[in-house]
Amino acid sequence: MGKVALAIPAEKPEDLASSERTYLRLRERVAALKPPCFWPTRPAQPPLNAAERAGLFRLVEAIPGPCGEVEMVAFMQAMRHAPAGDVVEVGAGWGRSASLLVWLAGRYRIGAVLCVDAWSDPPGGAEAAPEPDSSLRIFEMNLAPLAQGRLNYIRAAPAEAAARYRPGLTVATDAFGATTYEGAIAFLHIAGEGGLDAEPWTSKVAPGGWIVFEDGLRPQADAFAEAAGDTIGARFQAGGALFFQLR
Repeated sequence: MGKVALAIPAEKPEDLASSERTYLRLRERVAALKPPCFWPTRPAQPPLNAAERAGLFRLVEAIPGPCGEVEMVAFMQAMRHAPAGDVVEVGAGWGRSASLLVWLAGRYRIGAVLCVDAWSDPPGGAEAAPEPDSSLRIFEMNLAPLAQGRLNYIRAAPAEAAARYRPGLTVATDAFGATTYEGAIAFLHIAGEGGLDAEPWTSKVAPGGWIVFEDGLRPQADAFAEAAGDTIGARFQAGGALFFQLR
């Protein structure tokens, strides 16, 4: 029997031209975004080049989620000034901002990333989900190509996960294997629910580390700022997120 050739339709010239324009517009859009201005408490590592920034935007934008362009630029800038330690995200969702954090943590040799989320059923209960644990499975698919032993997750409420977090903690999951954490946070991104108690996490941030509160967590941010006082060395707002760097 002879071989059967599969006919794979080639892209039309107009499709290729449209894709090229999309890439060029992305590069121009990213180039026009300005990083936030602040006085950091630590020396900076080199900034990303134009290709890295545009490529990272393209990677992150493929994942649905609330992290906008202005905030992405702020993450890139803040991570340049972060100390070594763990990168922790409370409220990971489908992994949009986690994909940005794990890439930056590797680029700047900061440390392993720990994502915390309950990945609960959507509104309407479990029957409203396409399949059981669909949100967690989507997160795993989005982050699996980027994890490379440097990212893992705890599926739990924030307070429960904070009680488990300590020096030498090893987290093992089927999707990402085993990851060991230092127990000192270099960059903390809090994107949890409005009733979240942030103190169990903010108290674990190392000197020179960052705490980022997402839009909707202003009461927690204000409470943190009041309690931290002069230990805050830098602060700024990007989009709806509030950034604080400790001295």
